[in-house]
Amino acid sequence: TIQKMLGEISYEELERIYVVKGPGSFTGLRVGVTVANTLAYLTGAQLHAFSTFEYWQAQSDLPVVVFAGKKAVYFAGEVVGLSEIPLITEAKVFGDISEDQISAFAGRYVNHDGQWCEQLAKAISLIKTEPVKIVKPLYVKAPGITPSKVVSIFSP
Repeated sequence: TIQKMLGEISYEELERIYVVKGPGSFTGLRVGVTVANTLAYLTGAQLHAFSTFEYWQAQSDLPVVVFAGKKAVYFAGEVVGLSEIPLITEAKVFGDISEDQISAFAGRYVNHDGQWCEQLAKAISLIKTEPVKIVKPLYVKAPGITPSKVVSIFSP
């Protein structure tokens, strides 16, 4: 998939690699950040990272809302439950959220146009980043997993 996206460009020609470090889906962040870190290491390209909030804010001057699970959104960097959404006083919001979350905003939501490549290029041009050696994923809330129980089996 990466080679298809690069087209005629070889890995050796990469000068900079940009990655959205999160917040976002736990697995998606781990995979995306790992691929970016690995490609930068192997190619010597500069590695740059920015947050989901910076990415969305580069798309609009409206307040940013990002999906935070079925019952919540990230608004201005904070987790907000669906029941608290009516308390947000801004007239319009912009971001990447579910249909249920959109309906909770009752007409105050502005959808993005779906032009992902153009949006990413715009964000990269607007967000000022410095090269880093390694990117660590940004998790706003802890993963909803529990450690497995260790079961020991002893033979008599």
